[in-house]
Amino acid sequence: MLYQLKIFEKFYYGWIILIIGGLGVFFSGPGQTYSNSQFIDVYIQEFGWSRTEVSSVYSIATLIAGLLMIIVGRFIDRFGPRTMMVIIGTLFSIACFYNSFI
Repeated sequence: MLYQLKIFEKFYYGWIILIIGGLGVFFSGPGQTYSNSQFIDVYIQEFGWSRTEVSSVYSIATLIAGLLMIIVGRFIDRFGPRTMMVIIGTLFSIACFYNSFI
């Protein structure tokens, strides 16, 4: 039993946190600027918008998402982070699935 405890004393949990954080950044990619920027030329051709209009729509969407974080924060305080992660993850996957048809 003492030998097992010494093994766990040497294990650095920071690597687990680093891996989980990296996965979080990776899986949030579809909603981030670095992935949306790949499609700006496609948006311009498909919708006939200027680069300014595409950027304006993205800026407005980012502002709305930021303001919605106030409401999401209240829900997290009320229902807990686990429940809200499941709900938000499910809604995000539905949105990605819907966007694949557009």
